[in-house]
Amino acid sequence: MTSKVQYRTVLKSWVLIGMALLFATDPSNARVVIKTGVAYPNTASDYKNPGRLRQRAIRDAMELALMEQQGAQVVAERGSREYGKSLYQQVDGRTTETSKQRTAWHSNARTRIRGGVKLLKVIREWREGEKYLVKLKLDVLKDDELSKEMTPGTLWRQVGRPGISLEVRVSRNGNGWWRESSFQNYLRKQLAQNEINTLERDIGRYRIKVWQAMENSYLGEYDTWKTLCDLSFSIVDRDTGKNRAVQHLRGGPAAGFSEKEAEDNCLEKASTGFTRLLIEDLVALFNEEWVNGRDFTVRVAGVPGKDAGRVRQAIADLMSVTAVENMAYDDGELALDVVFQGQPLELAEAISLALDEAGIIVDFRELRGNRIEYVWQGSEF
Repeated sequence: MTSKVQYRTVLKSWVLIGMALLFATDPSNARVVIKTGVAYPNTASDYKNPGRLRQRAIRDAMELALMEQQGAQVVAERGSREYGKSLYQQVDGRTTETSKQRTAWHSNARTRIRGGVKLLKVIREWREGEKYLVKLKLDVLKDDELSKEMTPGTLWRQVGRPGISLEVRVSRNGNGWWRESSFQNYLRKQLAQNEINTLERDIGRYRIKVWQAMENSYLGEYDTWKTLCDLSFSIVDRDTGKNRAVQHLRGGPAAGFSEKEAEDNCLEKASTGFTRLLIEDLVALFNEEWVNGRDFTVRVAGVPGKDAGRVRQAIADLMSVTAVENMAYDDGELALDVVFQGQPLELAEAISLALDEAGIIVDFRELRGNRIEYVWQGSEF
């Protein structure tokens, strides 16, 4: 089993190491490239999960291709911080105080890369000791090509295929609400055509609720029915409890020789625009998460007040953390709102490694949805 020191070396190597090979076209205008990506196990569980190592190696190769073709923004920081500690001792009824001061220097650098890469071919994949390597043929997409490639399904897959449930309820003339299956099936098919799958059960991260309010009236003089249909939806992120999107669309009036025919005619006129609004809002949510990251709540219990800032800084310096907001400290518990470009398990593992690298010892307690909890165990400083 790899030692703690080796783990730290592995973490640095995972970010920095990658072997770049020749690409096929003129270097001044090259877009199709061949890259080799490398991944090292970061935790004990990685040894049992070659699929995770493979994904990391693929991402490493893609980042190398982007960095070579489009460049990268490197954000660096260097500075120092002083830590103080007071010791009290009582001898013969007298209390004495001894103060200890320690200065810690830190140097941090984060690389930010944006762009699009298309995997054309996996040329080879293999293992060398603990390393997992993949050799890929990649196409680095230009901005205009990237916009064409970014379909709703592409964005949904890039943010980890979050579970989406769909529920439709209907009301006629204000007389209660009940489930409606035909329009729900229609919306499922429309989302599926855009490569976004929905769940059969009311589970998953995103919950889409749709309301159909029908106002029906009978026109006796013409022996016909008239319908006004009011359609609305909300998208709730169960992880954060936030209502991420709300839209409203009114259709009609539409006529028919029966109440159902009038309703169907009204829905037919309104459904295209309503579906477009729903898909546009989902795309906006996925794109925001892909570009800026996903919201997480990180809690560390038992943190001494003097160490709260160190914990926050170690998490903020993580490569894929784009923001740390709303730091709160109450009764020894540190709470942080963290925006991270990746999945919950990736963030949990990255935080454990980053705190270990900073000489901060914590035990992982729980990962549930977007909430990650640790317990303070001590500090090497």
